[in-house]
Amino acid sequence: MVFVMKTVVICVDRDDDVGRKGKFRGPIIGEKNNIKAANALILADPEDADANTMFAAIKIAKEQKAEIVTLTGDRDVGIKSDMIIEKQLKEIIRKTKASRAIVVTDGLEDEHVLPIIQSHIPIASVKRVVIKQSERLEGMYYMTKDFIKETTEDPHFARLFLGIPAIIILLIAIFGSAGWRFILIVLGIYLFIKGFKIEGAVDSIIKEIASSFKKSKISFFLYCVGFIVGLLGIYVGYNAVVVLAPNDIFAQVMTFIFSSVYTFFVAAFLVWIGILLSIKAERKLIFRHLTTLALIFAVTIVARSATELMLKPETGINILIISVVLGIIAIAITVLIEKLQRRKN
Repeated sequence: MVFVMKTVVICVDRDDDVGRKGKFRGPIIGEKNNIKAANALILADPEDADANTMFAAIKIAKEQKAEIVTLTGDRDVGIKSDMIIEKQLKEIIRKTKASRAIVVTDGLEDEHVLPIIQSHIPIASVKRVVIKQSERLEGMYYMTKDFIKETTEDPHFARLFLGIPAIIILLIAIFGSAGWRFILIVLGIYLFIKGFKIEGAVDSIIKEIASSFKKSKISFFLYCVGFIVGLLGIYVGYNAVVVLAPNDIFAQVMTFIFSSVYTFFVAAFLVWIGILLSIKAERKLIFRHLTTLALIFAVTIVARSATELMLKPETGINILIISVVLGIIAIAITVLIEKLQRRKN
């Protein structure tokens, strides 16, 4: 006994143009019904490629002496349309008793359902019908469409491809050409964080600020004031630099540090107080943060003295030496206190 495989030619209309425009519900089974549906569709919309695809499928079915069916999806292309197509596919397999399929589509959009068809019936061949349109342009269109969909639905991609451009547009709209300076500052900070691999520390800071805001802690207020004072330090340093010669980079950097370092220390001190208040329940951490404050204090006074010496050599090196000694003493005292506290615990 010779087993003959029965072939069915499947035409796919994923967005249901046949149903919406030609008023034919899928699945459309048989040559006569498909000709009627294709004629109705092409009369409703002569430029629709699906009608030409149906005629191509009818021609292939005649040549192969096979049954012809058209599967229609839904206007809401995606999960909904594919589930409808799968349901219709099961129905035509049951009715036609086909054991293999030739799939005819009009491009990449309809070919998304090939895995669904393949999971129910072997596919012997796939015929793509391209009518008066560029295959490459169509492929690019659907790639762009999928990219936009993923960008808007995925939070990570949305922040990257929508959030950042939105911030750039707002800054330029508000500050004009000066907005580019803010953009470069933000970009520089981002590259600095990525380059030195300090994302974890930055994430912890952001979480702490968000937590203090939600709990209405006074520490949130101190964080905000510290941030504002830090901006004030940048403003003070900038005003001190603008009066200098534009080509004297070294003098500009030293002047900026000399003028703003104390303001930055005040900002850091306010943030430190906020952190101290947020960990009041963990007394053992207070001494560790006390050492951090001593380190910030030491760096501040040494930076101030060093820049003063570079800008005004006549002041002498004595101030720098005193600053270094005071910094060492402050750090040593806090480290000693921290060690004694650990021994007590």
